[in-house]
Amino acid sequence: PAWGLALAYDQLRGAPGAFGGLVSSSMTDKRTMLNGYAKLDKVKIGAGYMRRNNDGYAQSPRSDLWFIGASYVVDQWKFDAQYNKLKFKSGGEGAGQLMVLRGTYNLSKRTAAYASLGYVKNSGKAAFGVSSAQAGGVPLPGVNQIGFGAGLRHAF
Repeated sequence: PAWGLALAYDQLRGAPGAFGGLVSSSMTDKRTMLNGYAKLDKVKIGAGYMRRNNDGYAQSPRSDLWFIGASYVVDQWKFDAQYNKLKFKSGGEGAGQLMVLRGTYNLSKRTAAYASLGYVKNSGKAAFGVSSAQAGGVPLPGVNQIGFGAGLRHAF
């Protein structure tokens, strides 16, 4: 309960008509991930790294994702902060960095109010958004974006 580590390896193989550009059986999309966390009283800190080699993305098949985050719980409140960096290794695709601050207030065991503030910094041809927005909701390549979201969550 005070700490945890995980190592994972995932591989998708291609075939004619396959999703994500993996159009041949000789093509693969491989991911290796290492992550972990530690709890120190009311603070939980987690970090990880993922290497991806994706033959289906010809422009820049290799990428690295780094992330670190922390959460703090006090009474009904939970506060989180997280930093993520995704960097492509070739093709001038660039990198994206995402910083997020979140707050959640538990109204009951199943209902919570929450708010989230995010900032994404894109470089090169990277065009990441602060959320999985609808078409047209992501910034142009190399352009940064700020986003805010708030709402109520109820578990049935």
